[in-house]
Amino acid sequence: MASLAESGVCRADVVKPDLSFHRNQLLLNPRLPADQRLVFEEAWARLVEPSYSNHVGIATSGSTGTSLGKLILLSREALETSARAVNERFQSGPHDVWMKSLPDFHVGGLGILIRAHLSGAKVFEDRLPKWDAHGFVKQVEEAEATLISLVPTQVFDLVQVNARAPESVRAVIVGGGRLETSLRERANALGWPCLASYGMTETCSQIATALTPEDPRLVLLSHATAKSTETGRLAVRAGSLLSAQIVFTDRGAELYDPKRGDWFVSEDRGHVENGNILVIDGREADFVKIGGEGVLVSKLEETLERLKLELGFQGDAVVLAAQDDRLGAMIVLLATRNSEASVEKLVEAFNACVVPFERIRRLELVDTIPRSALGKLLRGAALQLVGLKALAND
Repeated sequence: MASLAESGVCRADVVKPDLSFHRNQLLLNPRLPADQRLVFEEAWARLVEPSYSNHVGIATSGSTGTSLGKLILLSREALETSARAVNERFQSGPHDVWMKSLPDFHVGGLGILIRAHLSGAKVFEDRLPKWDAHGFVKQVEEAEATLISLVPTQVFDLVQVNARAPESVRAVIVGGGRLETSLRERANALGWPCLASYGMTETCSQIATALTPEDPRLVLLSHATAKSTETGRLAVRAGSLLSAQIVFTDRGAELYDPKRGDWFVSEDRGHVENGNILVIDGREADFVKIGGEGVLVSKLEETLERLKLELGFQGDAVVLAAQDDRLGAMIVLLATRNSEASVEKLVEAFNACVVPFERIRRLELVDTIPRSALGKLLRGAALQLVGLKALAND
């Protein structure tokens, strides 16, 4: 492989992963608490270094945020397989410039570096100290970026400020959460060609992506196949699957391979239509019972996101399902304090759109809603913040 300097990455002063894979590498968020970092490093040294080579370790907390999470082991071969499939889907080559706003310790950020390494594309590093929609657009213009990866919250911010996309942008890959229809349409109208994608750390990022901004159907990439298990869970077979994972329990760190033969069974529910169209039915924890009635929380999330756009809602707000002694579960709205002036209107509009048992039964204002480095909601941590309990399957 080419050296890092040859890949065209800006900001050479930033320490980067060794893309020649001459050694195992544990990529951790530099903001991790020192004690948590030590636990990860000790587990890596004891369980990985003696038995594995050419592997990267990436920490993932999932959406619950109730424990230390996991360390996912990804091989060089798996990462390169994923990168080649993405390059193939987007016909990416030396003419492209990736706008990289994802950190290297996330599989999406690492994936961009490897894709560029293999294709000859350049990479422009996001230099903003923290996310800012206007500043991001200026950087895209400066870089003349053609390919961008974002999460839905970032797309939402771009739409909220009516930021038009620079002419150089030919694809915006949106992952890390569901891309709600009205948000996609408004972003596309502003020139951001948003392509919904689906993937996870365990598959080295995306395994399915929309073909056009107008058609949100997820089409499997060439390296991946999928199916539904008997229980409705999504199973994936791909050349980009993880080698193993380290989980942290009361017994300490344990390393094992979670695959069932060639298949990895995810925590999501889904199925495949027409041979290559991946349909995500929601997270396993999406399906809850409120007063005996079945509720799909992801549909409520879509409703909330649509209303936030329609009402011009300022701030951050999310819906969650929490334990309730009487009903089994209840819907809770968490909103940031800077949105207090408009949150009642949001609750009123939401409750008017849903059936009675889906209505918001509790409103909590917080300074900040717990999210991952990419803006992914940490549901367990969010509920804990306001003294509520997650459901048993969350």
